[in-house]
Amino acid sequence: MIRLDKSQKKRMRQRVLDLVTFKLPPLVQVPVPSYVREAEWFCDSGLEQSLRVFAFPGFNLGAFSGKLLPTLQAWLIDEAAGKFDDRPIVLGATSGNWGKDSALIAPTFNVKWFCAVVNQGIPEGKVNHLRAAGAEIIFAPAGFPATDYAYQLAKQSGHHLIDQYIHEGSITGHERTMNHILYQMQQMGEWEFTLGAVTGTCSTLMAANRYLKQRSPDNKIKVMGVASMSKAEKVPGSRTLEDLCELKEIGGFPYWEEWGSVLDFPIVTSVTRKEAYTLNAELIQEAFMPVGPTGALVTAGFFHLLREHVERGELRALKNENGAVVACLVWIDSYLAYLDDPKYTAFFQH
Repeated sequence: MIRLDKSQKKRMRQRVLDLVTFKLPPLVQVPVPSYVREAEWFCDSGLEQSLRVFAFPGFNLGAFSGKLLPTLQAWLIDEAAGKFDDRPIVLGATSGNWGKDSALIAPTFNVKWFCAVVNQGIPEGKVNHLRAAGAEIIFAPAGFPATDYAYQLAKQSGHHLIDQYIHEGSITGHERTMNHILYQMQQMGEWEFTLGAVTGTCSTLMAANRYLKQRSPDNKIKVMGVASMSKAEKVPGSRTLEDLCELKEIGGFPYWEEWGSVLDFPIVTSVTRKEAYTLNAELIQEAFMPVGPTGALVTAGFFHLLREHVERGELRALKNENGAVVACLVWIDSYLAYLDDPKYTAFFQH
């Protein structure tokens, strides 16, 4: 194994910082799904000419995912606090993206390596991506959440734990993402829009509240969240409302008071996994973007929110001052890690 000195590690890390500072991917326009275009509620809404939906394709960061910014920030904070002075092994519970990005940046820090603690049943493609990034994989015992197991392992082994669910860097690291989204939207003349993201760690949504809304003129940006309908209908990479409640038990999740003021709408939980997977295939085919299932989930969730407002006669709550409905959705993961799952790939075989 090649051992890098500190100056070499810093140069490698600077390349990563340059990537996320200067090469964040531009926003893309999202087509209206075919089943929405054909629906009576949409045809009668008059939205065809006044609806604009964009997405931030966070998975287009080279080998990284849209989790790179908060991942890197958490590591930088712990480095500054002296947590890596003894060159520890680093542990972290992950469902894939955060762990992959941690493994990729680990060689640029003064640590031995990164261990990804994962739940049983994690998609095989996610495990393969973690291993390819250089992570050591540790499976939590059946019925034992990876988040809790990571704490137990850290206590027993003395390894350093980075808990993405409670680490401040998970939120503050999204600041550049939010600045990028705001700048891109305003360059297109969109000053008033709805930002949507899936509830995972909830850090993207809280960062939108801290940075996006507060930096927009007259605070006109609204935030919506989309969660999986249930554990039986769970879309990989997302959380259910039940999962969100369990966050309270993960290391004493410290942001619940802030979380209560983040969203401008009730969390959307009406999207089935079949709908998300069907839309995922259509987005890839129509938009030619390797968006993953959580991107499809938040996209479907936005159109559920839109339909609800149309049917209740409350569309005005989503319109800007020009009478248009504008949204920007955060797409974090790529579909490539799910290609070993026949339940997922079945939707691409038509």
